[in-house]
Amino acid sequence: MNKREMLITEILYLSLLVNSHTDYCVFIRFSGHVDQLEVEICKTKERYQDIVARDGFNYKKVSEKELKSIQDQLTSILNDGEINYDELDYTVIKHNEYHLCSRRGN
Repeated sequence: MNKREMLITEILYLSLLVNSHTDYCVFIRFSGHVDQLEVEICKTKERYQDIVARDGFNYKKVSEKELKSIQDQLTSILNDGEINYDELDYTVIKHNEYHLCSRRGN
């Protein structure tokens, strides 16, 4: 087993532990036909639609540094019981809501 495969195996195991020992809910999606792996952390098992962090990647091309970062985050959640948002990158998403009825000029 190479280093990348070992890190992915540890991420899978840590995800199981986070699910078992914290309030967070972790989803792992493996799509072998396109070499994709996605890790998704949700607020709670009851509020599993509330995604607080996620990442997806080509598991054959992802860097060991990126895998190590995911491993470190999951380990931190296990140790501290919470997500350290200061350590995470984020993307700002603009949300537009469109209306069927025009509200301009009213």
